[in-house]
Amino acid sequence: MIENDPINSDKDLMHVTCDLCGSDNYIILFEKDGFKHVECRKCHLVYVNPRLKNPSQHQEALYDNLAVSHGTFDENARYDYSGYRKEKLTKEAASYLPYNINGRILDVGCSFGGFLKGAAEQGWKYPEGVEIAPQVAAYTSQFFPVQTKPFEETEYPDNFFDVIRLNNVIEHLSSPKAVIRSVHRKLRSGGLFVIKTPNFRSLSVSLCREKWQYIAGFDHIHLFCPKTITQLLTENGFKIVKIQTKGTHITPKDRESRQRSFKSGIKLIEAILDGFIRHTLRGHRLTVWAEKI
Repeated sequence: MIENDPINSDKDLMHVTCDLCGSDNYIILFEKDGFKHVECRKCHLVYVNPRLKNPSQHQEALYDNLAVSHGTFDENARYDYSGYRKEKLTKEAASYLPYNINGRILDVGCSFGGFLKGAAEQGWKYPEGVEIAPQVAAYTSQFFPVQTKPFEETEYPDNFFDVIRLNNVIEHLSSPKAVIRSVHRKLRSGGLFVIKTPNFRSLSVSLCREKWQYIAGFDHIHLFCPKTITQLLTENGFKIVKIQTKGTHITPKDRESRQRSFKSGIKLIEAILDGFIRHTLRGHRLTVWAEKI
């Protein structure tokens, strides 16, 4: 940690208790970039403590800046919905059609609207989004209704949506429990809630530890696993329908010193491992489908 770093100085950090169970009894797992990652002794949720006081403010600026640095917004939007990504997103949107009663589907963290386009193409009449990065939200709102505020502050009616999707969002939230309770209110009875997030109890974490690519304490402040995500959902009015994991990295992804042939060999090994890991819960990408009770 750089002394007096304005993003990570002591005055910008706050101590927190476990968001899942409320306990303040934890063990320190490791520290990375000045952020301690701890595990709750009671429920085993992994989280950053102390953490930034206002993580969402840093995230808004971060994602706007990232979007600008990767080309024009039109270029980003085309990438977000082309080729393999378009095929994957339309297939995903189609898989939720059994829940389509009112035509209302919400993508929290919608970015440039790739999933919303897929949903519209698959017959969802009213796809909507939530996006906290202001410039990105303004762009996407040209095509779909988008709210630019934290989800728990949105003004959607109760029992409104058939499906709510959180893709790579829950790990960023100051209070996942508050957001899950808000989702429960705004989802109709029997509606589908889909969460996609990194899996801390993965083979990748066992091998890479703090060098795992999803360890970023200023941004990824809650790290879930199948057990803790199940507890969060079942304690807040949801029934688990399905849990799956996929993917692995057997070495830290950001190591610049690898030779090209070595990288190719690593990728081959990871692809083979992924074939086995998909039948377990040790993949580093975790997806959960749950229904509102």
